[in-house]
Formats: sequence, structure tokens, C-alpha cells
Amino acid sequence: MRHRVRDISERTRSDWTFEIIAGDVIHIIDLNLGQMSVTNDAEQVVAELHKAIGLTNRRVQYVDSEGAVDQLVHNNGVFIDFAAGPAKVKT
Repeated sequence: MRHRVRDISERTRSDWTFEIIAGDVIHIIDLNLGQMSVTNDAEQVVAELHKAIGLTNRRVQYVDSEGAVDQLVHNNGVFIDFAAGPAKVKT
């Protein structure tokens, strides 16, 4: 189930949606609507998503503007680093 996060993404500088996969994986999709990318706004995206739904013990992955699936590594909702994800999404 995909969630539009207007109330969350309006507090960030990027436009995105997310879905929860199997309860412990949050999958973010960068909508590329002309704002900053999720990649460049990672700290704020992770912080706002953590405030909204909680990220403790959850992995956060996203599809970047190039179609690659990467991870936003965090410690209880504080962005730490990027990590390579499993694949590239076909567009």
C-alpha cells in the first residue's frame, strides 16, 4: 500500500511517497517533481518519516532519480549514511 505523505513531505524539501513492506522495510519513491531529490534531502526525509511513523528497527530504502534502489542508513531516525541497495528498478 503506497502512502502519499503530503503532510510529511511538505516539511521536507523533496517530494516522495512511501510504502511499508513486510512491516520492517520502508520503501521511499522519489517523485522528481522539481524539488530537491530524496538523496540531497536525506537527513530531513529520515527525520520527518521517523516522527510520523517511527523507524526504530526498520530499514529505509528508496528509488533514486537514476532508478537505483539504495538505503538510507539511520540510527533511530537520525540519518547516518547511504548504502547500496539490491537492484535497479526498470523504468
